[in-house]
Amino acid sequence: MSDFRDILGIGAAPSAGQPQDKLKKADKLKKPDGVSREVWLLQNSRPDNVREDSAPPIVATAVGLKQKRKKEKQKVSWHWRPFSNSARTDSLNLNHWQKVIGNADPNVEYPFAKYNKKVELVMYNDEEYTSLVEPLDPSWSRAETDHLFDLCDRFDLRFVPIDDRFMYPGRTLEELKQRYYNVAKILLEARASEPEEVAQHPIVSIGYNYAHEKERRRCLTHILTRSPGQSEREAELLEQAVEIEETRRIRMAGQPPELVQAAVVVAAQRRKAMKAAVDSKLKGTLNVVAGGGCTGL
Repeated sequence: MSDFRDILGIGAAPSAGQPQDKLKKADKLKKPDGVSREVWLLQNSRPDNVREDSAPPIVATAVGLKQKRKKEKQKVSWHWRPFSNSARTDSLNLNHWQKVIGNADPNVEYPFAKYNKKVELVMYNDEEYTSLVEPLDPSWSRAETDHLFDLCDRFDLRFVPIDDRFMYPGRTLEELKQRYYNVAKILLEARASEPEEVAQHPIVSIGYNYAHEKERRRCLTHILTRSPGQSEREAELLEQAVEIEETRRIRMAGQPPELVQAAVVVAAQRRKAMKAAVDSKLKGTLNVVAGGGCTGL
């Protein structure tokens, strides 16, 4: 009979002299530490006629499940060390607190030196100035040109501070830009053995448009000096023009193509005239506000 129970996995039958309650109490497992009571009851809620070793191994056997994993921490130390910035040219030595992790080498390069970026300027020598630069624009002297290129090298072609520190009066910001880019262009073309070598260079391929730059700055000054009332008035006029155009299109529906094309031309002329009137009014206001001229933007 015992062999039959072992094959079916039922377990041994209780003897006549052993009570059923004591047998169940002896087979009861103890809840391990670190496992909640609810989880333990769910994992061990099975019929009494099923053997204990027949249950899947879902009961946690590790102790201390709520403990956090211990990470291997490297030693962190701070050292008061001297350092020098490779981006400086005066060999200045300073001291600072440097963080060292583990066995890392503390003698590393100053990390912020990599952010020091310099613009590669196109400079000239005495021979190039006499043969190439001087005939380019006789109104510029050698002293003015040298001073301009020194400022360009100092401020990395930031022409707003260059214009602010240019010592010779009578030169506008656009004239300073035009002088530098014209000189750089003629030097690049003269130094190249073939024109194709510098054909893709931005200074040669794009160049500097003096008239376009003046117009761009004039429009920028125009926009920045507008009052809120002028901006609202211009927006209202543009909305009215759109409404007039939509109304005209509705009315011209079903008309001959020639008549529709003529109406479109007339509407375009009216919009152009309306925009010219708005620009004229804004320009008059701008002259009153700015005193008849534009200041450096």
